[in-house]
Amino acid sequence: MTAPSRTLPDFPTLDRSISAALAALRLARAVSTRSRDDDSARAAEDAESRLNGLLECRLAAQRR
Repeated sequence: MTAPSRTLPDFPTLDRSISAALAALRLARAVSTRSRDDDSARAAEDAESRLNGLLECRLAAQRR
């Protein structure tokens, strides 16, 4: 059985999500440089991963 195809959000929704994820990444990196603990480093990695996922989703949507 084949998995159903995922519907991609529209570009304005993706762009808003990307902007929010970028802001979250900037904040997480700022906190991470000040505190240097494992939790803040992990939060920065998670924020970067989320942003990368959204950027990949946007690229996939452009190719359709």
